[in-house]
Amino acid sequence: MDLERDIEEKLINRLTQGVSQWTRRDDIKTVSQLWDNFFKILSKNNKAQLHDQPLTENEKNTIRTQITKPNFYQAAKFMVGANRQVKFHLKREDSTLPDADLTILDNTNIAGGTSVYEVVHQIQLARKFELDQDRRSDVTLLINGLPMIHIELKKPS
Repeated sequence: MDLERDIEEKLINRLTQGVSQWTRRDDIKTVSQLWDNFFKILSKNNKAQLHDQPLTENEKNTIRTQITKPNFYQAAKFMVGANRQVKFHLKREDSTLPDADLTILDNTNIAGGTSVYEVVHQIQLARKFELDQDRRSDVTLLINGLPMIHIELKKPS
């Protein structure tokens, strides 16, 4: 095992072993799987607001489009939320269902409650340009399925 992978494993083990709220998720390796995981957590945490009706693909696309931000500044503004809660108002595709105010993050609910803390590694990222090399993130910390912290590990030169 090369040094970088060894450091990665040690970091993940440190985060997930012992008394820890972080769960290692080796099953998440693509951006598509990240989104699936996010929507699974969002649906579970907002079951009452969704009236036990699953999100449709169109609703997921609406949420994905609205919460994806073009830069770190816009993302940070979004993550602050109102009253320490990040919410999304969803007009349901099925007009017989009421609108849903979905809680994405609740900053008053840190270290427990409904917050989900996960560690993923080696996520395949899309190339920015066709001639680019394939990209992977080393370690990413997810809160409620959202990638909050990316850690790039480099071997000493």
